Amino acid sequence: MVAIPTPVSKLTIANAAGTAIAENAGGPVSVILPAGTNPSQTIQVRARDFGSVVPIRVRLVPESGDATTFDASIDNTVNNPATTNVPVTLPINTGVRIEVFTR
Repeated sequence: MVAIPTPVSKLTIANAAGTAIAENAGGPVSVILPAGTNPSQTIQVRARDFGSVVPIRVRLVPESGDATTFDASIDNTVNNPATTNVPVTLPINTGVRIEVFTR
């Protein structure tokens, strides 16, 4: 019996508001948009080793205020890794932690 599949499927953030994130980067992804920045931004999510269409949710958790979520999907049936761009609205002048997970 196999308890952990090989390879292990993984979702990562590839780009957050124009900043590339290395696939093997550890720790959380956070951004702060300075005053005068357009709050409409894109979060690029990378899926590896799912072998299916993956329903995902991007959650933005600001230092103050309520978290917001944005749903999308990634087709990981042909390309491995596969990516998708998720349009989001980020608060200005506030630190925001970006999370991604399957739905």
